[in-house]
Parts: sequence; structure tokens; C-alpha cells
Amino acid sequence: MTITAPDAPTLPSLNDPANFNTRALALFSWLVTEYIPWLETLAGVTDDGEINGTPIGQKAAAAGKFTTLLADSLGGVAVQSSATDATAGKLMKVGAFGLGETVELYGADSLQSRQLPTGFYTYSAASVAGAPENVAYAHNLQVIHSELANRRTYIAARATGSVSSARMWWGVGTGTDPIAWTPMAMGGFTVGAVSQSGGLPTGAVIERGSNTNGRYVRFADGTQICTHRKNALTTGAETWTFPADFIEAPQCSFLPISATAHTVTADPPSSTTTYVEFNCFDTTGARQAKSCHLTATGRWF
Repeated sequence: MTITAPDAPTLPSLNDPANFNTRALALFSWLVTEYIPWLETLAGVTDDGEINGTPIGQKAAAAGKFTTLLADSLGGVAVQSSATDATAGKLMKVGAFGLGETVELYGADSLQSRQLPTGFYTYSAASVAGAPENVAYAHNLQVIHSELANRRTYIAARATGSVSSARMWWGVGTGTDPIAWTPMAMGGFTVGAVSQSGGLPTGAVIERGSNTNGRYVRFADGTQICTHRKNALTTGAETWTFPADFIEAPQCSFLPISATAHTVTADPPSSTTTYVEFNCFDTTGARQAKSCHLTATGRWF
């Protein structure tokens, strides 16, 4: 493509004062009546051209706007073919990799199988496999791709307007292997229902609860502590059913609430995962129906 500018008049010269004013006037007249209108007509050029041998041209002509680069006015192989085209040297469009606008992920393909380039995305966890949760929230996703061993780091968060329902996860993956997700402590993640998968925490940091059998607290690392206050019996061992089950028999301790000397023992000496039996005796060995503080410490997974 060849572009030819209109010929300019003879330029004015200080060495020729007799013709200076005439030539200056002619130059200004040429700029206004010929050169500027010619520049404006270039906005209507639709023929493809080349930059350093790479085809590039205007697809959408806009008369009178030569100085304004309009959206989608550039095309050819020098421009990204899609919002996730990561070919080196390509011109980026608005929305490329989620910059300026969101790249939405559709379909049921898993996140790991998509081999996403570095960028910002959004998806619905109810329809995209491989996400950290499967609930009907919109989610925002940031992906950082490293060419080293084809590894990716993921940061996913619910797109919600409520702090109480806000959730965020950190994930890592190699190639198309399943993504390993772990929750990030924030908002509703601090106190709530704890959970785990394969020994890795997937829920809140701390869970508290109570029922008629006492109170319990569970931690994300698997630790569980149960407490209760209950009277011993004078007729035999009393049973304390734990307010939450353990994964293995916990360590139990008992403290009588009394102004005089008493001892509290477990019967049998070892507890089970769901209950323990205890007795309270005075210094003579007689059973006492004293109120006792009961504590069991163990693991919930």
C-alpha cells in the first residue's frame, strides 16, 4: 500500500524577505485546505498494509478520526486471535487475559485441563470442574503460569457482597494434574465448620459447638477438646458421652469441685472414642456424688 502526501508549496525563507510573507501565507493555506483534510482521509483507508513485514490494517474505518485508535480497528496476524492468545509479539486487545474486562470460563472442562495462561478469569463453581468448591457462586480467579515444569499458581475467591460468605483459596498444580487447594484464613474461614480432605484442612480454622453432653472445640490441625460439668454417682461409675466423637480414644482428666480432698478416676482406665466412665471418691475410698469438671483432649481426624 502506497500513501502519497500532497505537494507542499515553497517554504518561506528569511534570506528572501521580499517573498517571505507571501510564501508563509501560502504554506498556512496549504496546511488548512490540503494537508489536514488529507490526513483525515487516511482514517478511511481499509487496504491491508505491513509493519516490518507483518500484515496489519484497519477493519473499521472512521472518517475524521485519524488521531483516535478505535476499538477493534487493528487486525491481522499481529493482533491476538483471542483473549487468551499468548503468542509472543502479539498486540493485546482490551480484555486480554482479563485486563480491562473479565474473561469468563464456560463449559464443564476442569480448570487444570484448560492450561490457562497467566491472567484474570471468572467462573461458576457449579459448572466448572477442578474448582475448590462446588456451589452456585460466581468466582474470581487469578492464574500465574510458570514455564518451569508447566506449573501454575491459582488464587480463587467467591464474588460475593457479604463478608460472612466470603471465601478464598490458594491452589497449585502441574500440567493437567488435579489442583491442590487450601483455604486462606479470612472472614467466615476463621470460625465455622472445620473439614478436611486427605489430611489437608478444607474448612474453617476453629469450630465450636455444644449440646447436652457438654462443649467442644475443633481446630483445623485435627485437635479436639471436649469439656463438661457432671455429678459422679454413689452407686457406681457415671458415663460421660462426649459432645463430639473423636477419631481415637482421647486423654481424659477430671477435677472434683469440693472443699475437701477427693479423687476422680476413670473406669475403665482407658476411654473410648465416644464416651468415658468416671468415679469420685473421698479419702476413705467411699464414692461421692460430687460435681466434677471433665476434659477430654484428642483428635477429630
